[in-house]
Order: sequence, then C-alpha cells, then structure tokens
Amino acid sequence: MVYVPTDRPKAGAGEFLILDLWNSMNGLNQFFANPQVQEQGGRIFRSRDPVVWAPAEGFNTYHYPAPSNKMERIVAIVRGMVSSRAEARKRHNAIIGKQVNKSRMAGNMSHETYFKLAPPGTPETLEFFAVDVWMSASGVNSYYQDPEFQRSFHELFTAPPTTSTWSHPAGEWVEW
Repeated sequence: MVYVPTDRPKAGAGEFLILDLWNSMNGLNQFFANPQVQEQGGRIFRSRDPVVWAPAEGFNTYHYPAPSNKMERIVAIVRGMVSSRAEARKRHNAIIGKQVNKSRMAGNMSHETYFKLAPPGTPETLEFFAVDVWMSASGVNSYYQDPEFQRSFHELFTAPPTTSTWSHPAGEWVEW
C-alpha cells in the first residue's frame, strides 16, 4: 500500500510510505537482496529507512469493516521508545480498551502494533510502531487532539514519539 503525507511539501516530490506485509522472512530477505531491486530502489529513493517490524505480541489490535460509502483512507503512524515491552503492553492495552469505541465513532478502522525486529542474537528492541487506518480525516484530527487521549498516549513513551499521517496519492500506483 502506498501513501503520501497529508501535509504535502511546498515543492519537490517529498516522501511516500510503503506498507508491505510479508509472510516469510526468507522471502523478504531474498527480495531485498536482489541486485535489480537494489538498483531500482536507488533510482526511487534519495534516502530510506529500511526497518522491519514484527507484531507486538499481546498488544490489543483490531480491524473493523468500512461502511460502503466511506472510501477515504488515512494512515496514522507513531514511532517511539518505550521503557519496557511489558509496561508498554499494560499501558497500551488500557488506552485501547478505554478508547476503542470513541476511536471507532471518529472513523478508525484498524489498529496494529509492532516492535522493531532485532537482528538474531541481539536483545529485543524497545522501539514501538503503531499503524492506524482511518476513514475520516476530520475524525483523525479530533480524536488525536482529545486531551484524555493525549495524556495517556504520551505516558506510553519515554520521550516524545514521531507521529505522522498519510493519505493515498493521486495517480496510478501499482499495488498488490
């Protein structure tokens, strides 16, 4: 899936976000090790952040179907450090449990959580990544600006996290 920032740059191409889901680590490694893929990636990207994320076990996630007349899609992401996976899971699940109905009413369709995948033989990482898919830009803004959400959200991280919102770009993009 391909997305561009909702706050588009004044000039130039800017950034875009590609969200790929893989069911095989071997397949992912083979694909990105392919010299043609490396060459073509070099033509597209000036710089990139090739991070692989693994699902955050035990964290509440959800997926709701979109009503047939709601075609707008906005992706909101957050990336930041947590003090421990256990403490983050406890805080996160409390937030989600308390806020899930409010977020759904604002247009949230799904919520997924991940941790940065550590290389084999190294300690697990504490870098957390969450992806929300919305069907309403106004709902995204009102929900995330809610003081109750803001307070609990910032308690999840050890420092202010990086957040961004993305929308589907105009034009013809090949997705599969």
